[in-house]
Amino acid sequence: MYDQSLRFSLERTVTRLRRARVLLALLGIAASTAGCPGPTMTGDNPDMSSTPAPDMATPLRFGLVRLASTTVSVGPSMLNSSAATAVFIDPSQQGAACQRQTQGDCTLYICEGASFSAPHAGAITVSGGTQNITMIPRSDGSYEPYVNSTINVFPSGQALGISAAGQTVPAFSSNITPMSASPFMLSMPDGSRATIVFALTKSQDYQLSWTALGAGSKVAAELIQSPDSNRSITLECIFDGTRGTGTFPSGLLGRFQTTNGQIGVGAFLIGPATTATVKQGPWDIVVTAISGGRAGTATLQ
Repeated sequence: MYDQSLRFSLERTVTRLRRARVLLALLGIAASTAGCPGPTMTGDNPDMSSTPAPDMATPLRFGLVRLASTTVSVGPSMLNSSAATAVFIDPSQQGAACQRQTQGDCTLYICEGASFSAPHAGAITVSGGTQNITMIPRSDGSYEPYVNSTINVFPSGQALGISAAGQTVPAFSSNITPMSASPFMLSMPDGSRATIVFALTKSQDYQLSWTALGAGSKVAAELIQSPDSNRSITLECIFDGTRGTGTFPSGLLGRFQTTNGQIGVGAFLIGPATTATVKQGPWDIVVTAISGGRAGTATLQ
C-alpha cells in the first residue's frame, strides 16, 4: 500500500513537471532560461512576442521610434521631405513625472519634471533608405529630431533596419518596410493646401479624415509639442485606414500646453503606416514608419 501511494505521488509530480515545462515553453520562458534572451521583434501582432516582461505584466518603460516621409504636389512639382524621431520614458523614474496614457487608438507620452535626464538608447541608426541616418541623444537624454526637407529617405516598399547602440535603454534592433497608398488624400485638416495649418480646441475631440484606404491598412497621426527637450509631449495614434476617419481625443489633447504665439505650436504628421514592436526586458518600444504622408502645424487653444 505504501509503495503504491509513493508511486502514485511520483507519477503525479512528474505529470505536473511536464505540464509546467509545456506551459513555460508556450509562454516563451523556456528559451530565455536556456540562455537565449534578447529583444523580441514582432510585426503587426504584438501578442506573438516570445519574450514577455519578467513579471508577465505590461512593461513599465516605453519607447517610440518613428520614421516618416511626406509628399505634396505644388503645381507640376512633387515636394518630398523626411523626418525621424525617438522618445523613451520611464514612468517609475524619480523626479521625471513621466506617463504613458492610452485612450482609444491613441497613446500620449509626456514628462513634466522640472529637471531630469531622460533614458535613451544611445545612437540610433536607420539603414536601408536612400541614405543612412543616425539620431544622437542630447545632454538631457532627448533625441534631436532628424529632418530632411528635400529627399524621400524612407521610400515605400524599401526595407529599413533600425539599430540602437544601447545605454539606459538596452541595445535593440528591428526591421520595418514602409507601405504607402499613393496619393494619400487628406480632407480634415484641409489637405488641399500645400502647407497644413489648423487649430485644435483642447477641450474637444478633433476628427481627422482621409479617403479610405484598402483592407489591412493603417494610418498613423501624430502631434508633438516642444520636441526640443525631454519634456516634449507626443501624441501617437494608429487608426484603421479603411475607416477613413480617426479622432484625437480631448482627454489627451487636454494634456498639451496652450499655444502662445510661436510657443507651444504642435508639429503634425499623418499618413499610411506600418508598425512593429520590440520588447526588451521591461521596455516596450513601438516602431512606426509613415510613407507618402502629410505634415503641418497646429495651434492649441
